[in-house]
Amino acid sequence: MKMTFPSILFILFLYTMPFSQVQSLPVEIKCSEVAANGDVTIYWQPGGSVIDFQRNEVYYSSDIFSSFDLIAQIPDLEILHYRHIGANANAVHAYYFVRTITTTGLSFDSDTIAAILPVGSILDQTYIQLQWNALMDTLPSSCDGWYRIFCREEGGKWTKIDSTTDLSYIHEVRPCVDRYYKIEVDDSYCGSVSAIAKVDHDIEQPPTPIFDSVSVVNGRIHLGWQEVNAPDAAGYIVYLQDQGIWDTLALIPDAHTTFFIDTLNDPSVKSWKYSVAAFDYCGNVSEDMGISQAQGSILLAEPIFEVCLGRIRLHWSSYTNLPGGLGGYTVYLSENNNTFYPFVHLNASTLTYDFIQPQDKVKYSFFIRANSINGQISASSNVRYLHVRIPPQPEYAYIRYGTVVNNQSIALGFHVDTAAPIQKFFLQRMTNYSGNFAQVKEFTQKDAVIYFIDSAVNVSKNQYHYRLIVLDSCGEETLVSNLASNILLKNPHSSDLQWNAYRDWYNGLEGYEVYRIEFLDTVLVAKLNPDDTIWSDPNIDRETGAMYFIRAIEAHGNPFFFKEISQSNTVVIEPDYHFYIPTAFIPFRSTVGHIFKPFIMAIDPTEYYFAVFSRIGQMIFETHSLDEGWDGTCKGKKVESGVYVYYIRFLTRKGKYFDRSGTFVLLD
Repeated sequence: MKMTFPSILFILFLYTMPFSQVQSLPVEIKCSEVAANGDVTIYWQPGGSVIDFQRNEVYYSSDIFSSFDLIAQIPDLEILHYRHIGANANAVHAYYFVRTITTTGLSFDSDTIAAILPVGSILDQTYIQLQWNALMDTLPSSCDGWYRIFCREEGGKWTKIDSTTDLSYIHEVRPCVDRYYKIEVDDSYCGSVSAIAKVDHDIEQPPTPIFDSVSVVNGRIHLGWQEVNAPDAAGYIVYLQDQGIWDTLALIPDAHTTFFIDTLNDPSVKSWKYSVAAFDYCGNVSEDMGISQAQGSILLAEPIFEVCLGRIRLHWSSYTNLPGGLGGYTVYLSENNNTFYPFVHLNASTLTYDFIQPQDKVKYSFFIRANSINGQISASSNVRYLHVRIPPQPEYAYIRYGTVVNNQSIALGFHVDTAAPIQKFFLQRMTNYSGNFAQVKEFTQKDAVIYFIDSAVNVSKNQYHYRLIVLDSCGEETLVSNLASNILLKNPHSSDLQWNAYRDWYNGLEGYEVYRIEFLDTVLVAKLNPDDTIWSDPNIDRETGAMYFIRAIEAHGNPFFFKEISQSNTVVIEPDYHFYIPTAFIPFRSTVGHIFKPFIMAIDPTEYYFAVFSRIGQMIFETHSLDEGWDGTCKGKKVESGVYVYYIRFLTRKGKYFDRSGTFVLLD
């Protein structure tokens, strides 16, 4: 081992000292330095005698509370540092101490030193919080005790931003770029350097604002929404959908502003669809751009004055995503530029209205207002007068619904784009998915907004599937619509109801409703999920039976702004009891059938009356007993053979009266 001059002097000094003063002491560990690749170098100063020094041993652990492993033996007293290759201290903790071994077998352990591992995180999307472990439990006296914090951005230079004696620090800076941090501790002998902590820029997106309404006021489209609850919200972006693409319409740099007026787009041209998203100081935007809550302005089409029918027909686009649910529409009317007033209230599924018998030389103005269910939110359409609107080029053909009417036919509603001339379109039908589609009806352009009733069907036996084939002005097939099918309701046994799933609305079904008909009352008895196609009535009256029909309810989200229903055929579940009257009997014989009476099974009436009359209306026999019948006599004498009349009336325990009358033959 090569000895330096200072080492020789140090050894001579020890040899001149009394023996009690040259005993070995533990080294004084000073610093730890983490390299970019995670290697750790520790530094120390010798602690005592060189006379009995044998070696220094370096011990390591990734957990201060676990056992330490020997990773190096250093027999050279002059080596006062050690580099731990592969320590991975830029990802895991690293702890070290140095054990001095003497020639006499004694050992002396240094204090434990740690590699500083800082961790950075974003606090409330507003600041950056740093935390790190202590270098040592007690810093050496040669250390000034300050943790110096350095920061740099990607590609930038390290800059000292602060010092602290704590083990955490909040950097009050917007976390909008990637930043790197390191901690340094100065010692008069050396310097400690931490691992580098990277804090990725803030990518958390602010929540989507709650969109209140899109309403036309004085010819301008007004948007309103609720303020988002986000500490770093900086403002809002208003998006506009144009030809299926969402474009930025406005940037509002104020998180407290919750409205916008669109001065660029004409609400009378089309239904403009908007969404609102929040953005933060780092430029992050709400995850879905607010599209899930998108709302469109109500477009009231040009009123159509149908001279021959004596009416003005109004038609408007559906309003979707109104908070609290859509309660319905109100048609507002003005005559000769006077004040508007509410003329008629319509349900949420109605998108047309016929103004009957308009007066000559009167200028009519209309607008439509959508109202929430609770009445707290509303949205108004553009104002329309009696101008003609040129339709756009056809782009779609849609069957709005297929529904059973009067339990004997199927009504179909169509929505066909008539923006450009349509030569004709055909309604086709297929039965029970068997065979091919066959033409049912040919329509012209004027039929595109009406409905059709198909009477050549058996709605209690078959399921029918319809589609539209649209021919353009050249007679070429250009569009094929969706399918529309009737609901075929069956009663396979007992009180069970079974039906096919309705198809094919654009956004599927909201669910089914089951209705029971009792006498003249129709009662909603169940609301079912879209996947349900079987149901049994637990409350059916077995003595009276009942009739049922099903309604399918269209789910929200139809791109044509419809929300329709489809009704099934009606099925009858008969009462459980049996009622039988003989058509003839032979009295005065010992065989079965010599007494004439009704046979009532599976019921125990609380009131009962049975009577027999001659053909001229003379009462011959009556009784209130179920067990008593007529023996063919009147006042003890046999009556003549021939035709007689019976009448029966009884009251079930459910409080329902049943009456029946008819004729029978008495034979000799």
